[in-house]
Amino acid sequence: MTHAQALAAAKANQIRAHRELASTIEALQVRLTPDYIVSHALRGVKGKSAEIADGAIQAVKERPAAVSGAAAAAALFLARGPIMAAFNKFRNRSSEDEQDADTASAEPIAPAPGAESKEQHDDDRNRKPARGAGRKPRGARAGKREDERERGVRISAGEDQRSLPGGAPAGA
Repeated sequence: MTHAQALAAAKANQIRAHRELASTIEALQVRLTPDYIVSHALRGVKGKSAEIADGAIQAVKERPAAVSGAAAAAALFLARGPIMAAFNKFRNRSSEDEQDADTASAEPIAPAPGAESKEQHDDDRNRKPARGAGRKPRGARAGKREDERERGVRISAGEDQRSLPGGAPAGA
């Protein structure tokens, strides 16, 4: 092969490689478009969801009672708010009907001396406790003073002095 023939072969090789590279770049550009990525992802999701659905159908066929029980439990859990509201509404309505029947057929009964009425009991239960109720009121330094007394520190006229056992000042 002569030098000119080798040069022509190399040039043809370069053109072929350039075309292959261009077609590869073109294919990559198509694959990296958002539409292609989304469609490819959807195909994968559809395939997985079909597999999961097939598995779920198989589980239902194998154990229908367990699956229906689980579905009922999930439905009750999700609807627990409306169910409780309906139950409370029914319970309150039936107790009001009983009260109406009791009050219509009998004379009002006076409460026993010292007994609370239902309204008083409800008022007491719904009333907020006073601020600080149930706690011993303490000033900002009250807790510190109690701690200092336990350690043997005496406070007089704003000064802190340590005392020895028996009440004698530590510096004397």
